[in-house]
Formats: sequence, C-alpha cells, structure tokens
Amino acid sequence: MSDSLTNLPVYKLFLRYLIPSIVGMMLMAANIVIDGIMVGSRLGAEALAGVGVVSPVYTIFIAVSLWMGVGAATRYSMVMGAGKHEKAREIFTQALVLIFSVTVVIALIAYQFREPLIYALGANADTYRHASAYMTVLLLFGFVYTIESVFSVFVRNDGGMNLSMAALVTAALANIGFNYLFLFVLDWGTAGAALATVLAYTLAIFILSLHFFRASSNLKLVRFSFQKRVVWLILAIGFRSSAFTMARGTNSVKKKPSVSPYSFRLEWVCCFSSLANLLQDQSSRFLVTSLHPSRPLPWTRSVCFLLPTYLRALIL
Repeated sequence: MSDSLTNLPVYKLFLRYLIPSIVGMMLMAANIVIDGIMVGSRLGAEALAGVGVVSPVYTIFIAVSLWMGVGAATRYSMVMGAGKHEKAREIFTQALVLIFSVTVVIALIAYQFREPLIYALGANADTYRHASAYMTVLLLFGFVYTIESVFSVFVRNDGGMNLSMAALVTAALANIGFNYLFLFVLDWGTAGAALATVLAYTLAIFILSLHFFRASSNLKLVRFSFQKRVVWLILAIGFRSSAFTMARGTNSVKKKPSVSPYSFRLEWVCCFSSLANLLQDQSSRFLVTSLHPSRPLPWTRSVCFLLPTYLRALIL
C-alpha cells in the first residue's frame, strides 16, 4: 500500500479515491446499457425486453460482490494500517474464495429454477427465449462479474486507483467490440451479448492482475484457514454498501415503492427507483407492442428504454 495514505492531505486522498470509484460504478452500469443498445439495434424490441427482464439478476450479483468486496477491502485496509501485512493478505485471499463460492451457490440454485424465475421477473412467451439465453450465460459465468468487482475494490484500496479505473474503461470498450462481433458478425443472439460482457470483465481481471507485479503491491494469494469472526466482520462492514443495490434488484421484481419514514435519502432513492421502474415498464410495453419484433430497433429508442435502468444503477 502506498505511503501517500499517511502523507497526503485528506481532501487529496478523497478525490484520488472518489473519481475512479465514480467512473467505475458508471461503467459497470453502462455495460448493461451497451448490451441493450446493441441487442435492440440487431435483434429488435423483444430481445431488448428479454435483456431488461433479467437485469435484476445482474444487480443481485453486483450487490453481493459489493457486500463482500467493500467489507473485506475495508477490513484489509484496517489490518494494513496496523502493520499486519500477512494477515491482510489472508483477508484478500479469503474474500476471493468466499465471493467465488457464494456466487457459484447462488448461480447453481438459480439455474435449477431458471424457467419459473424468468417468468417471475416478468418475461412472457415472446421474451422468454431471449431472457433465458441471456440469463443462462449470466448464471454460468456470474463468478466473473463478482470476482472482478471484488478484485477492483482491493486494487483500489491497495493504491491502484488508476489501474482499477483503466481496467473498467478497457472492459467497457471491449464490451462494445465483443458485442459487435457476437451480434452483428456471428449472430449469436442475446447469449452472445451476455458472453461479450463476460469476456470484457475477464479482460478487466487480467488487467487488474498487473497490480500483483508492482513493487508497492501487498496483494498476494496465500494459504489461509476460514475464520468465522473475519467472515462476520466482512459481512457486517459491507452490508450497507450493498443494501441499496440489493433493494433495487428486489424492487425491480416487486414493482412497487418501498419508502422508509426514517430517512429522507432512502425515500428519495426509492421514489426515484419506482419512477424509473414505471418509465421502464411503459417504454417496454411500447417497444413490444408498437414495433415489429424482427426489425432492427433504432439506438435512440434503446437508450430511452435502458436509461431508467442506468440512472437507477447510479444511485448509491
């Protein structure tokens, strides 16, 4: 970890960590929008609606990764501040194993019940095949999303803010390229769009791995034994970071507002999320009912359809 944490003024450190974090969150949300725009342009309204149907699954994966990633990275920084470098490496390794295991368990359970789950999320006979193809890839390779997210948080906390941002920028650009290849050249449908995002995040993981070779890096994979106390601390610290993201995912399924009388901020977030859900519902109905399902969808209509999802994903 860089010595700048103890030498630089607080406001400079705040900005150094804030800007890459904001850019990273925006790009994570933008990947879904990019998929939607290119799916709509190539496959039409029904395919775009199918991708929108399964977006809560992606949101849940991100929420779980934030829960464990932020919690573990915060604990990592606390231990590093105490000078216990080997203990910090054990936390890093344990966090990666933990998020991989949890993601695989969630994905396996969801995969076994994917048909009723897709219909529960709002699919119909017309959008089911598109939603199913997208969700299948999402579940099979969901661990790529979560590991990249956790890895990115750790690299950022270990002083690699710019590398973390560069990895996400590269992933966003690669996602566009892979989407064009799989959708417009190879014609792989919505499964190709999901695979494009998986490969883009895999590329981001490789870029983040460069941090291992830096002289200032403390991140290393080491042997460890699971400690219940460490796991509970990770979950307790990271819960708040994932709570709103998890609520957005479930709110997308429930389709009804959830307002807390104890927090104006929570009320504002939920009201905005409900408005975004309403806009997305209305635009989804318009797309499916007014456009021919096999015709290419103009990119402007795709943006209007995915914009509520994108804006909702930016609210912390």
